[in-house]
Amino acid sequence: MEHECGILGVCDAYCNNYIIPNLNKLQHRGYQSAGLSYVTDNGIQTFKKLGLVDDVFADFQYHSTVKLCIAHVRYSTRKKTSEDCMLQEAQPIIGQVNKTFALAHNGNIPVIDSIKKEYNIETTNNSDSYILTKLIELLYKKYNNIEDTLKYIVNKIAGSYSLLILYDNCIYAIRDRFGIRPLLIGKSSSGYCFVSESVALGQYEYFRDVNPGEIVKCENNKLATRYQANNINPMFCSFEYIYFMDSESEINSMNISDWRYKLGYELGKSEQDDNIPDQAIVLSVPNSSIYGAKGFADAINKPYKEYICKHDNVNRTFIIAHEEERKIMCENKFYLQSDKLINQDVYL
Repeated sequence: MEHECGILGVCDAYCNNYIIPNLNKLQHRGYQSAGLSYVTDNGIQTFKKLGLVDDVFADFQYHSTVKLCIAHVRYSTRKKTSEDCMLQEAQPIIGQVNKTFALAHNGNIPVIDSIKKEYNIETTNNSDSYILTKLIELLYKKYNNIEDTLKYIVNKIAGSYSLLILYDNCIYAIRDRFGIRPLLIGKSSSGYCFVSESVALGQYEYFRDVNPGEIVKCENNKLATRYQANNINPMFCSFEYIYFMDSESEINSMNISDWRYKLGYELGKSEQDDNIPDQAIVLSVPNSSIYGAKGFADAINKPYKEYICKHDNVNRTFIIAHEEERKIMCENKFYLQSDKLINQDVYL
């Protein structure tokens, strides 16, 4: 099972106003479920359902003014499963140490089965995130300290994960030692946020990334690095550049659309001039490949055309959980201007 999700955490006196609108901007990272956990005078409250952000939170109301909250949108390529099971795996996931905590996870942990066996974690819920939550509960019994527990996990599990953990009156933001999944920090005059992509910063300005192997704590609107692993080896996921991130997001001060154009251009430069047909054209399969195709076309000095079109009312199909449903949606997603392709040599 693999996960590619969106996570968001807000430490702000005006949290109520920001969390759901900003989470909506991560909708492209997960269509299966959405949820949030927030701190009240009565402890952590959690609300999560299957569906899109707008539908899940259509009638949602906070119990009080909220200053700390984490939220999640989920996508899973897990084979067909029941709605009860999908809801059980929706996030945030609740755990219990000396106090209740909530966990939101973006990533995929290949060694999760060996972790489950090593620590004798018995559960019918086999999601990485749930087992990780159970591991925190077990390790806390040994360390009796949440930060020591999290430090152990950073060093024990190489990847891949970006985590937000709501505990007591603070949020911990954690990134694996490889920095495989994105996680960045935004700042405003009233607080901070943690988010998977800059497109969901909203009213916050980009402050910095959570570094690979770093544990950052936000408490009382103050930010502090609580741990930085030494044995880091940054290996950012190339799929984020190519497909998953919104084209308006930024990495390393460069817009994702510019990254995709640059990748396409470099690919085009590898083509041998004598192998390029005179009447060739370059097509994209919208939307993620548009900028890459434009870069490729410019590199080989051939026209870029949009003869494969996407219906506006169809969302991403890659992140549909069930194969048959994905095929049906793909058949209804695109239409081809086939009359424009007669006797054409095409780069796709």
